[in-house]
Amino acid sequence: MTVADVLLDFTDSAPAALGFLHRRLLGRRRDQYAGITLRLAEAGDAEAIASVHSQAFRSPGLFGDHPIHAIRFLARSAPAEAFAAAERLFARHRDISAAQELLRLDPDRAVPLFLEAYEQTDSETRWWLARLLRTAPRPVLMRYLHDMAAADLAWPRQIAAELAGWLPHDAPMPVLDSLAADPVRAVERVALAGLRRRAMEREAKGLIAGLRSAPRALAWVYLRAIHRLVDPYLLWDLGDPMRLDLVVQQLPAEFKMVSKQLRDKAKRRVRDEAKKRDKDLDLD
Repeated sequence: MTVADVLLDFTDSAPAALGFLHRRLLGRRRDQYAGITLRLAEAGDAEAIASVHSQAFRSPGLFGDHPIHAIRFLARSAPAEAFAAAERLFARHRDISAAQELLRLDPDRAVPLFLEAYEQTDSETRWWLARLLRTAPRPVLMRYLHDMAAADLAWPRQIAAELAGWLPHDAPMPVLDSLAADPVRAVERVALAGLRRRAMEREAKGLIAGLRSAPRALAWVYLRAIHRLVDPYLLWDLGDPMRLDLVVQQLPAEFKMVSKQLRDKAKRRVRDEAKKRDKDLDLD
């Protein structure tokens, strides 16, 4: 937060702060100074508001500017326009922040968009979508998964099995149980892998619960096992039921440091697995 940001929050200093920000923009391209333009728009500047609306429909810039901030601003007053802007950003760039905004704005429209994209994208993006769909309203998502699981073609059933396997372990998932007995071997294999994933999450949840009270030597074992059992992006997602940070914050400092190392290593492993999977698929 800059000094100008602070001054904008006070009635007596806001006019001077707005003037300062306007002067900073003189002669400069507003898309290269999107942060300043956004701050002016939040302060009610009409010209900046119009510029932010335009920025929402642009692609990510070369100067670190990203339209998602403009999209979130637009969503306050024009959610339909914001959805259109986020949909454009997601369709063109498979941007996960855009996908998150789509799901927040309109889950009923967002979920089918994600399912369509899931069929057509690389493994790393597919896994990001699978993680995001854990947060989708369950009735909305399950309506689609049930339809896909009942499809005549094997491919939709396989996607249903993959996504069901990513859902939190604490809810029953009969659709995954039925797909584990699918007559098509590829579908059965994916469903069984999903059941294993959910079982590993369940095991890790128990380890997380026992981490604080475990003897030091055993706590180290638990911590490493947790990172082997669960996708690291879920463990360090503040909105996921598998989040680990709340427990780690209560552990001694050395556990926090090693947790970060384990997290980073596990994330590299997952990214490498995604690349290997795509390479193997290209060879098939």
